[in-house]
Amino acid sequence: MRRIIVAASVAIAFASSSFGPAHAGPEQDALSRCLTRSSSEADRTALMTYVFAALSVHPDLRRYSTITVADRVRINKEGAALMQRLLTVDCRRETVAALKSDGVEVIERAFEGLADAASTQMVDEPSVAAAFEGLVDYIDLEALASVMEEAGLGDPRKADRKT
Repeated sequence: MRRIIVAASVAIAFASSSFGPAHAGPEQDALSRCLTRSSSEADRTALMTYVFAALSVHPDLRRYSTITVADRVRINKEGAALMQRLLTVDCRRETVAALKSDGVEVIERAFEGLADAASTQMVDEPSVAAAFEGLVDYIDLEALASVMEEAGLGDPRKADRKT
């Protein structure tokens, strides 16, 4: 159980940290909620596919990807269609209000909520969760537990014994 909790925490931290912290006003919050509410599971997968494809061109990651130019064009078109539909159709009213209130930067920030929901959906898939859990095999859990205890979060090893 402890391994799964640690793996899930690491996975969520990695997935959400790439999108940065959100400092939202009410209009941005409303837009972010609308984007998440209006997106299907397939939409969220398309968003994560776009993110994966974009990250795969990084010089340190490129060797791990077999995405072709044709795949990249298709993925970009699907991502653009998703973004356009969400902003101009499904969440048009919220988009206009957020743009009036916070300017164009609000678009990127509002998508952080959708990206968080999409990455959580990906991490919740059993094979992905198992892959993230593989990291735990190489973490000194005793050292991590001592840091958590020092931070006042208690000893997670003792919490496992209570269940």
